[in-house]
Amino acid sequence: MRVGPARPLMLGATLAVALVSAVACGGTAPTNASNPNTNGTGGTQLPGIAECKLPTTGSGRGVYLGFPRRPNGLKTIGTVNVGVAMVDFPDAVATKTAQAAFNMISPGAVDFFAAASYGQMNLVLTPTLRWDRMSKASTGYGMTRATITFASQKAYATEALTLASRTLDFSNADAFVVLTNPDASVIDLGPTFTPDPGSGITISGRTMESGVTSGYDLNFWGPHWLNHEMGHATGLVDLIDFNPGTLNRDHWTGTFSIMTEINALAPMYFAWEAWQTGWIADAQVTCAPAATTTTVTLTPIEDAGGMKAVIIPIGKYSAIVVESRRAKGLDYQLGAGGPLVYLVNTDIGTQNPNGLGLIKVLPLDDADYTKVSKLLSPDQSVTYAGVTVKYQSLTGGNDVIAVTRP
Repeated sequence: MRVGPARPLMLGATLAVALVSAVACGGTAPTNASNPNTNGTGGTQLPGIAECKLPTTGSGRGVYLGFPRRPNGLKTIGTVNVGVAMVDFPDAVATKTAQAAFNMISPGAVDFFAAASYGQMNLVLTPTLRWDRMSKASTGYGMTRATITFASQKAYATEALTLASRTLDFSNADAFVVLTNPDASVIDLGPTFTPDPGSGITISGRTMESGVTSGYDLNFWGPHWLNHEMGHATGLVDLIDFNPGTLNRDHWTGTFSIMTEINALAPMYFAWEAWQTGWIADAQVTCAPAATTTTVTLTPIEDAGGMKAVIIPIGKYSAIVVESRRAKGLDYQLGAGGPLVYLVNTDIGTQNPNGLGLIKVLPLDDADYTKVSKLLSPDQSVTYAGVTVKYQSLTGGNDVIAVTRP
């Protein structure tokens, strides 16, 4: 059934959308000066922060872990306006009401971003709340895992958004979501659309370069599917191993970060990722100087405020990062707590064109599927590339870390 209001709906001040594509899309990351999450308990930033902002090589299909951020990525601070088109097909007519389908992503995705950003990102989803009928059968768009291309996704999203724009004004949209009939099993996945600058989709006079289209797998993943895909829209990478024949695709980062698995036990973004999105400010990062031992008190990544990460550069494109994790907030299922140590590598080049393995939990252990056992206990230490990280004590719910850098 098609239902449309008498006049166009205006996208609100907080509207964020995601678009479907095998490529990822990102928005301009705000400067850290705009980040209010600078409650400085638990440490003092040391000089040399620039040394820890590792550069990126290669395009990484629009997503990568280095600095600076992708210039046309989805914004991450303030109100993010997203227009939501809702479509079904002649061969897959929706049986759910439009409201029931929209409830599959909202308010779950909105609440997740509010928590992950420490209240700094206000995602506003404005749906048509009606099913628009696409012109072709669900099999006619090349939107399967085996057939999807950038061109097919762009064409599919353009048709869907054009239908929605009859009653939904996208002129203030930062991004879009095409919410596909969740019973249309042929369209089996919902990836992100991340075009090169100038190659986005223009609707209502607005060119959008961030978007996501949903697929049948929304029934499995639920609302946090949108947080993962919109993470790509900001420029963040997949952390799983896509290499053919890989038995455990989570062997690098386990159950940490929604960019590893949507249903991760600890879906809070890594501190490195939150630093990239601007949710953690420069003042909340300690860049450990060389030839000394630095002691820092880290507050849990799940809590707003305080020192969030110690970063130890070990090469032009690589660094060791230490953060604190607790079983609370978005990570309530973690079941453990303590410092987490991991390796970041921002080098996406000819040897790694798809950007795989850019974050790896230390110590390296491919047999550990969750990495929960890698959370340090007091007096435990990890040594890698000549750098030693020691967990000195738990003090007032925070972790005191000593880092020795050669």
